[in-house]
Amino acid sequence: MKKILAILLAGMMAVTALAGCGGNSTESSGSGEESGAAKIEVKDDAVSDTVFGSEDNITLKVWAPDKAKALVEQQVKDFQALYPNKKFAKIEVVVQGEGDAVTQLLNDANAAADVFSFADDQLSDLLQAGAIAKVSGVYAADIKENNSEDAIGVSSSGGELYAYPKTSDNGFFMYYDKTIFSDDDVKNMDTMIAKAQAAGKSVYFNMGNAWYNTGFFFTAGCTIKYENGVQTATLNSDEGVAAVKAMCHIAENIGSGFEGDPGSAGANAFIAQGFKDGKLAAAV
Repeated sequence: MKKILAILLAGMMAVTALAGCGGNSTESSGSGEESGAAKIEVKDDAVSDTVFGSEDNITLKVWAPDKAKALVEQQVKDFQALYPNKKFAKIEVVVQGEGDAVTQLLNDANAAADVFSFADDQLSDLLQAGAIAKVSGVYAADIKENNSEDAIGVSSSGGELYAYPKTSDNGFFMYYDKTIFSDDDVKNMDTMIAKAQAAGKSVYFNMGNAWYNTGFFFTAGCTIKYENGVQTATLNSDEGVAAVKAMCHIAENIGSGFEGDPGSAGANAFIAQGFKDGKLAAAV
């Protein structure tokens, strides 16, 4: 099964991968570059038998995010076309989000997918559970040739590669109304909040979400590292105190030019509706 998993991954470079969210991954893989790995086409019967053994009627389950299901289904067809001498009983594509894929897998590994996408900060959980295979040989060499050191690093543990980097574009950014803010205005949050309030609008930033508020800590000089299963952080420091003070300073403006809670509708809906209604001047 590990060999089958490895070759299927090679045929689905853009799907079976690290999503890269949480922790320090935006810093370690922030180039925004997609994996540029070359396609590996192995049609030789001897090589195919080495990968699959003599087994036919192969069955695999693949998890895919909802919006990527059609793409994954096409990639499965392309993968099967690479091995015309093998009979695939079924390759099932099931919708499963990346955010809780590992949780679902660890709840019931026997019912879980053979191939799936997951966030890089969940690799340690998979390793501790013995629920992920190493990537080796030509596939590992291909990954190392076509990806940055940071992307390879978050895909590895103890010098061994365990997954295919998929994307490094998981940072956050700000939309803003240029009729209200100049290029210089958006360099200062206090200025933005004051100008938004004067226009009867607000600036939105979800400070209650750790994925976003880490920006304050990293900007202040704090670090978070995760190496060999051990996390170290410098949040309990003068820099950490400075970050918290900055957050408190901004939070004093909630309801007066600043909003920090998207409510039950969620951030995407809150932002879209806020701009549509003219209530938001900027949103992260």
